[in-house]
Amino acid sequence: MIPNLYKKTPVIILGLNSETEQLAELISKSFPDKRPIAFIENSDQIDQLSQLPVYRDQRKAIYWAIRLGVKHFFTLKDPSSSSLLHEIKSLSPSYCIRLTYIKDGNVQLAQRYPLDDPYNLIIKRSFDIVFSLGVIVFLLSWLYPILALLIKLESKGSILFRQCRSGYNGEPFDCFKFRTMKLNKSANKEQAKRNDTRITRIGKFLRKTSLDELPQFINVLRGEMSVVGPRPHMMKHTYEYSSKIDHYMNRHYVYPGVTGWSQANGWRGEITNNDQLHRRIQGDIWYLENWSLMLDLKIIWYTIKKVVQGDVQAY
Repeated sequence: MIPNLYKKTPVIILGLNSETEQLAELISKSFPDKRPIAFIENSDQIDQLSQLPVYRDQRKAIYWAIRLGVKHFFTLKDPSSSSLLHEIKSLSPSYCIRLTYIKDGNVQLAQRYPLDDPYNLIIKRSFDIVFSLGVIVFLLSWLYPILALLIKLESKGSILFRQCRSGYNGEPFDCFKFRTMKLNKSANKEQAKRNDTRITRIGKFLRKTSLDELPQFINVLRGEMSVVGPRPHMMKHTYEYSSKIDHYMNRHYVYPGVTGWSQANGWRGEITNNDQLHRRIQGDIWYLENWSLMLDLKIIWYTIKKVVQGDVQAY
């Protein structure tokens, strides 16, 4: 679906001062899709400062907000100065919490990404719909029955492989692929390795040409993925990697992609060491910070070239 500009997501402001009403208004103007719903401040001298609800029991209020589905907190305090803010950051792997620091009440100084702008989201989503429909109608419609037959002839099992992966805001979703392996109990636990004995002959061809990823354009059309974005990881790996790398969960501030900046640069395949993992996550964060429609088109072009030329990391 195309993002609704009139549906504003709730946010919480941590801290309160005499300029708080102006601050809430500035957040609403600077983040058109955000709506402040409450403040959290344990001071006793703030009753007359805000027309919004003010909660003094900070920890209870934070978990109350999370249960309401609040994903974005704004703070007036330096995140390094408070144990409470450290606790909020520690919740990110489980809830994909985003914490934005507003220095000296100046919203313009807050860290923002291009896709924080709802109009950019509409551009990206519109492109996703058009592109995925084109792939499904002109390619997948006739290729699907051919590949389905080859998959079924070689091994037992379903045509499509569904795997629960981390999506937008860390929410789980079923990611579709053509099945490339024999039925096995470790498919949802272990990444594919080079010369993996689980992979079938047709599966090896599908993975080498990246044709196994084509069903993910159905995910794109359903609004669970984007054509371009960070590749979705298994839920198991999301919890594992988030404990190793700072800001890992930032990659979930956008929808996962069929392809991405890291993949277009050849950083794909099995992750065998922390350097590989860091490089890929840095690529994902760079994409998040530098998104543009032209960048998406460039990544798609690089990906097509990789597929045509052959990628040694595709196995």
